Amino acid sequence: MTLPNKITFFRLIMAPIGAGFLVYGSADLGPQIAFAIFLIAMLSDVLDGYLARKNKQVTDLGTYLDSLSDKIIIFLYFIFLTSFQFYPAWLFILFFFREMFMDGFKNFALGKGAVITSKRSGKNKALLQTLSILAALLSLSISHEFSLILSDFAYYSMIISFLISIYGAYVLIKPNLKVFKDQ
Repeated sequence: MTLPNKITFFRLIMAPIGAGFLVYGSADLGPQIAFAIFLIAMLSDVLDGYLARKNKQVTDLGTYLDSLSDKIIIFLYFIFLTSFQFYPAWLFILFFFREMFMDGFKNFALGKGAVITSKRSGKNKALLQTLSILAALLSLSISHEFSLILSDFAYYSMIISFLISIYGAYVLIKPNLKVFKDQ
């Protein structure tokens, strides 16, 4: 297993540990530890991609695990922060269905011989989701008026990331509708 794949696998393991600290940790330290673990996990996402490209170690397994670990860590934190009222449940549900639809579309297209690669909008969505979750976790960790600003930022940046994700879905689907021809 390549070093980038090991880093990605490590991120997969970190996801439930960080979410566990968020839910089961003490009120004082739980959110802070969850914040640190989430930040390390998301920085490791940048590191594993950089190392894979730099060392020409991009693999099918790494590409799959990277996408999977990104979704798992974002959705784990997203659902727990939704339960803490940072995000409305409808937003989580829309994101979840959008991700499942896009994964299904990409898999169907792949079965027809069309490879659909991510676009810049997907990176922007992921960045905003990461910043939103970091802001929400930080607002849980502090107890003054700045936490309200962070909460608002978390909420609105997640809404914006959803709008970007809808645009990104359109950009990916429109030129690939030909895969449904003769269906």
